[in-house]
Amino acid sequence: MKKITSKILCAGLSAVMICSSAIPAFAAEEQEITPDHNAKTQVSANIDSSAVVWLPTSVVLSGKANAQHKYTAEYGVRVQGNIAGEEKITIIPDESVVLKQQGKENVTATITQEKQEFTYSDLKDGATSTSTGTITANSLSAGSWNGSFNFTVSVTSPEKEFGPKIQSWDISKDRSQGDDVWMTYYNTPNESAKFRRSISVEPDKYEDGTVLITGTGEMEDNIAAKYFCDNEKLFNSAIEYLGQQFPDYEFYNWDDHEKVIEEKVKQYPTLESLNQAMEKVLFYEHKSTIKTENEDKAYLAYTAFSGYRINQIPDNYTYIDYSHGENGEATSSAPAPIKAIISKSKTWIDENRIQYIKFNPKKIVIKNEVENISVNAFSNLKSLENIQIGEGVKSIGTMAFSYTSITDLYIPSNVSGEMVMTCAFSGKLKNVIFAPDCKVTMLGDFTSEVIENLVLPNNIQQFGTYAGKIKNLTVPCQTLQPTSMAGSHDYGDYTVDKVHITYGTNGIIPENNSGSFVRPWSFCDKSNITYDKTIKNPELI
Repeated sequence: MKKITSKILCAGLSAVMICSSAIPAFAAEEQEITPDHNAKTQVSANIDSSAVVWLPTSVVLSGKANAQHKYTAEYGVRVQGNIAGEEKITIIPDESVVLKQQGKENVTATITQEKQEFTYSDLKDGATSTSTGTITANSLSAGSWNGSFNFTVSVTSPEKEFGPKIQSWDISKDRSQGDDVWMTYYNTPNESAKFRRSISVEPDKYEDGTVLITGTGEMEDNIAAKYFCDNEKLFNSAIEYLGQQFPDYEFYNWDDHEKVIEEKVKQYPTLESLNQAMEKVLFYEHKSTIKTENEDKAYLAYTAFSGYRINQIPDNYTYIDYSHGENGEATSSAPAPIKAIISKSKTWIDENRIQYIKFNPKKIVIKNEVENISVNAFSNLKSLENIQIGEGVKSIGTMAFSYTSITDLYIPSNVSGEMVMTCAFSGKLKNVIFAPDCKVTMLGDFTSEVIENLVLPNNIQQFGTYAGKIKNLTVPCQTLQPTSMAGSHDYGDYTVDKVHITYGTNGIIPENNSGSFVRPWSFCDKSNITYDKTIKNPELI
């Protein structure tokens, strides 16, 4: 066994050992807390990565040409080991090998290899992963031909590509169903970093980084709101603001309600005086689940308030929930001042949430083994400009990329949800390109002021609301829009400058007798419509 080098000769080496420089470290630090308070203890471990790679020592091309008059040979590579979830082993052969024979001109044979990257998913549970390569020479004459080529073998990690790792989160939707998805934020270096350091910036805020999502299965919903925003600091600031706006009220964390009631019972001897005091006591708790007001707006976080009415001293009291309504709105039974408190709390949080975003990435990379992009996954990340969607993604959730700075979006072929869900894309989109064989059949609503190019896949059956202007639309001939959805929205009436109609799934434009649907090109001047000549009934255009 030898340590790997950047170049490895094919002849003379059959296996290499790869080790990371990670040093195992197990540490414990003490923390001091007072009774009746909770504390969090972090657990971590660093384990060395190790792997073995087997490469061929020699390859012999066939002595006879195949039916295509080519001389070929196959070889195999194998990998086994224990590597980190974000690492990968790459085995890259030269693109060609020069074959030589004395007295004759050299012949260049091409080299192709099916799989060149091996990840934790390939190697977990002690599995051995393999790949096959092929060497092909177009023509060889009689005699003995010889040559050699190199393999480049390396262990790479995202930190080499994206910069220092800041934090990782387990975002698996349901581990009992086999989901194992991780999200990691990398503080990607850039040219403006030096400039930003001269500005007063909170030390725990990270901007313009890269988020890498790896693993297998599906991710949970609301990951940006849950992990990228410092919700605790946000809500504490909201309560401080409310305390200034409503100085007659006392605000306490829900976790302390029993202790507060116990103190109030001691402080006020009669039931009447106790309940008068409790009218000005509010307990708050932080909510971070989506509460949808309507199709156009969703609240990611709000403060819920509750109170108590004491029925009997010392231990009989009634819980009062003042914020059970939609979006944390006060119910009709809530006293008027409490309605105002709840309204101001929600307004303040909505207006100030952006200031409390701790992680604000510029780029997100989703690897091929991840199967979905969840509901509201990256909504409201204003700095997000680039998203790379892996080939394994099968569905995209509602509001997944709403209110970001993404301008160019490519949807790969494997996305196969019945619909790319409502408002998944909105904001500054300019170019939205679906792979021609993408399996999406229905596209939900999305908005942008002007889309330069929208290219829909061959399988699309129904195209939902688009609010704004499309300069160039490429759409299959079978696609329809619901009449009720083709209206005007935030960015004005839906208009299309130019349309090209493709063959789609069968080349047939459907009859439209119900009046419930319109054809997407009906919003375009007929002189600006082109179509594939293979369409079978162009008279319906």
